[in-house]
Amino acid sequence: MINRRQARFDSSGHEHEPLIDKVSELCALRSLIQYELGYGGVITNLSSSEVEVRTKVLNKTDFTIFTGEPEEMKRLVRVAAFHSQMLAQLSPSASADVVRELLGDQAGNPFLFTNLAPLVIGNSAKLTFCVALAEVPEERLEQFARVGWDDLFAAFEMAEADGLSFIEVFNLLVEA
Repeated sequence: MINRRQARFDSSGHEHEPLIDKVSELCALRSLIQYELGYGGVITNLSSSEVEVRTKVLNKTDFTIFTGEPEEMKRLVRVAAFHSQMLAQLSPSASADVVRELLGDQAGNPFLFTNLAPLVIGNSAKLTFCVALAEVPEERLEQFARVGWDDLFAAFEMAEADGLSFIEVFNLLVEA
């Protein structure tokens, strides 16, 4: 089991009641990828036994810390490291350009710009899932990017339970 601590701070720095629980590795992976990185979270601390993520949404800042034995944290650490490397290779102006294009005439609105930019960055979470965790071949990334989170994680959990590769299970679901 992996320890998860989630704390939320409002704009005045007040901490809301933290959530502290123990979750399975698959639950931790889903939380990290879909909810933390998917909403533009940034890895703020990474070691073999800990992954810390800071996510800003509206006027709130969330910190989520996953801790556990290095063996059970191996895939979380791999996902976090891959995502950090991927974001480091993106130029800040590239995501700003995407946000400006999406907002059009509203691009000068600081509220919209500040709150949409993390979601543009968070969109890379699906790429992180596909490459770092599910080992999807590059030529199929576009196909997987169109699939919803629930279906991706269902296929991943089925593959884990049945000892199959994610790609094999996904192909079976697509054919059905």
